[in-house]
This record gives sequence, structure tokens and C-alpha cells, in this order.
Amino acid sequence: MKRLILTTLLLSTFFISKAQDPTFWPNEVKHIPGLDVEVFGIDKAHSKLSFAIGFFGFSDVEGTFGQYSGTILYNEKDLTKTAISLIIDANSINTGSSFRDKDLKTGNFFDTENHRFLTFESKSIEKKGKKMFAIGDLTIKGKTKEVRVPFEQTQKRFIDPFWSNLVIGFKGEITIDRNDFDVHGGRWGEKVLSEEVKISFAMVAQQPNTFKWGSGEISASMNEVVNAYVKNGADDGKAKFEEVTSGIEMNSFIEGLTAKRLIQKYHFKEAIAFLEMAIEKFPKNAGLYKDKAKAHAFLGEKNKAVEIYEQIIARNANDTEAKMILKRLK
Repeated sequence: MKRLILTTLLLSTFFISKAQDPTFWPNEVKHIPGLDVEVFGIDKAHSKLSFAIGFFGFSDVEGTFGQYSGTILYNEKDLTKTAISLIIDANSINTGSSFRDKDLKTGNFFDTENHRFLTFESKSIEKKGKKMFAIGDLTIKGKTKEVRVPFEQTQKRFIDPFWSNLVIGFKGEITIDRNDFDVHGGRWGEKVLSEEVKISFAMVAQQPNTFKWGSGEISASMNEVVNAYVKNGADDGKAKFEEVTSGIEMNSFIEGLTAKRLIQKYHFKEAIAFLEMAIEKFPKNAGLYKDKAKAHAFLGEKNKAVEIYEQIIARNANDTEAKMILKRLK
């Protein structure tokens, strides 16, 4: 029995160590020039955004939002350079009562027909001793107010033990006055609901390890392409791609995977060369354009990055990554 337990522990250690292989990522940390940040996307599957409001003074109605996305521009050594943008779909509200949720979407509360999204965008990060605050604009029901959100970092940059994603974490809470945002609640809401609403969050953000994406055969083939690009340049990389994908029904995921892996390894010029080829085949794929814009930004090619980010926002005004980077590049 002891031998079985020991064997299990050794195997577990082996597989976890293998999953944490740091060779998926460069040893250095590269920032976007001028912005001094990395780009992390909110991992909604492991994050939580909730609220609580007093009911008659003796209990709280609690709820969550199920649909949201966001971006964190992150500097580990100097958090004051960090920024966050979050967009929340008010239609995804869930308080455990479908009747109440339906009412919360009306004009008495969020008026989701006219104001579907709630947003927060930080303007600065302030540090006072051990305390940190994100100062930024909170928009609810079309009304914008500057707020000061106290928060703490729950996890510094690390490689997770399963998928080898780069992960960071934050949590905090803020109390707001619903009247500031015209969430009046109608005749009965004014009488039974508190004016103060507590908003709590626990956010996990990540840079995904794209070397874990795709089936075994496809993934191995794309690794060959990446190696060809890195060792011998764009021409060799393109030739290798044509070779390994011969006879495969192509799609934008396979086309984009090589570029994502090149960006992950900080080979931005090679990624751009590949993305130009991929965009010719899939001109409507927004992800390819965003990867190309990001690669230009990391190379310090500001004008090219701005041009592409503007095109992305013209297609999707709610793209938090494009909006944040573009605003700071300008």
C-alpha cells in the first residue's frame, strides 16, 4: 500500500512538473514599448462578479453577472502602470429569481433594452502603503461616475500547474449609491431597497498557453512550423506550413495557431509574416487582426498598430483590449 501511495505521488509530481514546463514562455518579460505592460485577458470561467443590496434593512438580495469580459494591461514591478477595462452584459444578471431578474432589466433598474452594458475603465492605479486603488469611470444605465475601487493582488504572475497558462489574480469590493446611476427601482424599490449597493469581484486574468491548444497531430505540426520560422525565417516557415497542412481542411483556428505561438515566444516579425498570409485567406476573422495589431505594438510600430486597432474597434466597439491599447498608443 505504501509503495502504491509513493508511486502515485511520484507520478503526480512528474505530470504536474511537466505541465508547468517554463519553456513554453520566454525567460524575459517583454512589455509593449511606451506602455510598459503585458496584455492579460479576464478568465471568466474562474472569476466572479457579484453584488448585494439591502432589502427592508434585515436581509440582502444578492446576485451575479454571468457574461462579462475584460483586459488587464499589467506591469508586475510597478502596479501603478497597470490598467483594467471591464464590460458586463446586464442581461446576464442572476439573483436566483427569474421574475426578479426580468424586473431588474426594466427601466426601473438597468433598462437593458437601451443600456445593455455596464463598463469600468481605470484611469490610474494608486498605491498608499499596502493599500491599492483603481480610479476610473464606472458606467451604469448610460450614467458615468468616477469611482475609487480598493483592491488587492491575490496572485502575482505565475504559470498554472495544469495548462501552463500565465495567470494573475485580484479581488476587491466597492459600495456605490444606485441613485448616482438612476437605478431608482420604481415606487416599491424606493421603499424597500437600500440606496447603497456593494459590488464584489475576484478576477483571474491570463495569457493562455497556446502550445496546449489543438489536437496532438495538429499541435505537433504547428510546432514544426514555429521552429522553421524561428530558425530559418519567413520563407522557410511558409514552406513548412504548406508541407504539414497539405491535405488538411484548413480553418482560421489552424491558421491562427502558429501566429499565436510565435507571439507567445516573442517572435513578432515572424508572427506578422504568417498573419498576413492567414488574413488573405480569412479576411473576416477578427482574432487574426488583433494578433497582428498586438505584434506591431510589441515591436514599437505604433502607426501600424493604431491603424489595425481602429479597424477592430470599428467592427466591435466593445473590444476592451483594442480600446485600451489604442487609447494609450494615441
